[in-house]
Amino acid sequence: MSLFEDILAARGLTGEARDLFLYPDYARVHDPFLLPDMQAAVERLVKAHKDNEHIVIYGDYDIDGLTATTTLLDGFESFGFHQYE
Repeated sequence: MSLFEDILAARGLTGEARDLFLYPDYARVHDPFLLPDMQAAVERLVKAHKDNEHIVIYGDYDIDGLTATTTLLDGFESFGFHQYE
């Protein structure tokens, strides 16, 4: 077994769980509107976009914070929000 396979197995990712982790099926994702206040957040973002308002995204400097911030920036840009520095 490779080091990579050993790491996956140590984290409980074997068999089907391993395959789902490495090859996710994005058709099986949960409905984001099950999150509390998601509808209100979407409506507020739509209004901000329509009114050309600025949006500030704060993120911390650990790896998950950088990843989340980058994902948000990319996502907002794909929806037509523009970055200002």
